[in-house]
Amino acid sequence: MTRRSIALFGLLAFVVTLAAARPAAAQTTLFEGARVIPGDGGTAIESGALLVEGGVIARIGRKGEIAPPAGAGRIALDGKTVMPAIVSAHVHPGFQKGLSYSAANFTRETVLDDLNRALYFGISTVMSQGVEKGDVLYEIRADQAAGRLGGARLMLAGRGIGAPNAGPGAAAYAGIAYEITTQGEARSAVSELAARKVPHRDRREPPARFQGLGPRVLS
Repeated sequence: MTRRSIALFGLLAFVVTLAAARPAAAQTTLFEGARVIPGDGGTAIESGALLVEGGVIARIGRKGEIAPPAGAGRIALDGKTVMPAIVSAHVHPGFQKGLSYSAANFTRETVLDDLNRALYFGISTVMSQGVEKGDVLYEIRADQAAGRLGGARLMLAGRGIGAPNAGPGAAAYAGIAYEITTQGEARSAVSELAARKVPHRDRREPPARFQGLGPRVLS
């Protein structure tokens, strides 16, 4: 298979991380024996092989079909399954701690626990969908971008925008989202989020009484 046909493997954190951890002289690594799910709609490859060069998956095929260059490392993955990492498009990190789910749990440590747990289970990227308290998530995003933190990559939506006492509705989220009643408040909330480089803004569908803001604001 060509590099183009395996582009979906760009998020395959497990194999790439193993290869990057090897010494510079062995940055080319052949992984063999695993069941490989390409993620391109094709069938899984039983007893597959993946050649990683400089942290990028260069080739995939069946075990025995790929000849590694001289000096390359080899890692046996028999009995394991390799697949593209997962993207979780709707999360609210930081609220869950043990059996408790509340705003009091929302700390840097709790958010990092959630991101590390997500990565452990094969999720490379998480998209927070609003109700983000304070600056914690912005700071984590900056630390990840600078290479100071690991875990699943964190994408933000900011505080979120809703009608007073409307979505998301759970007690843990009360008072976090922007509560707007006028076009001016809506524009101000969007401007604040844009200034913080939030790529996605979460707006809960308003009740009928909220339609007075007009379609241009609600769209």
